[in-house]
Amino acid sequence: YRTVEGVYLGCNRGFAEFLGRSEEDIVGKAIADLAPADLARQYAETDAAVLRAGCAQVSEVDAVGGDGTRRRALVRKAPFRDPDGVRQGVVGAILDITELKEAQARVSHLNNVLRAIRDVNQLIVREHNRETLIREGCRLLVGSRGYAAALLVLTDADDHPTAWVCEGMGEAMQAMAASLDRGDLP
Repeated sequence: YRTVEGVYLGCNRGFAEFLGRSEEDIVGKAIADLAPADLARQYAETDAAVLRAGCAQVSEVDAVGGDGTRRRALVRKAPFRDPDGVRQGVVGAILDITELKEAQARVSHLNNVLRAIRDVNQLIVREHNRETLIREGCRLLVGSRGYAAALLVLTDADDHPTAWVCEGMGEAMQAMAASLDRGDLP
């Protein structure tokens, strides 16, 4: 918990461990002493908003762990008052949700992969022109499923390319294109 000026009056062991510091090293320090300038500014702004509103607020914020890595956290802040009801500062609780956010991103990516597979499977069933099939397959993968680039190559029975299409590869594709044009797989 912090004063209205942003100076820590105390903290629990969990918060100290999250910052990689001792409780004694935190008490008496300002937000700017413990967080990078951009985050310290953000924390001070949310503290001010909580004090103005006079009620608890929950937000998702960036934080820096004790190892120096950026983390994602859910923070609940509320004003605390003296016996006369005067706001004295902000008390907060923080929950590191970095792994949750990473898992959500992985699930989202996998859902995109599954949708891409479904879309390409549907294309295979309905499209009978090989060139259209691979061109539209690449377009589906890059245009609507979040892939940065795609390369689809059709080969003959001897594994020589007979047709190919790429999307999103730019200049990096030139050497590979020359190889495919010669009938060789890279």
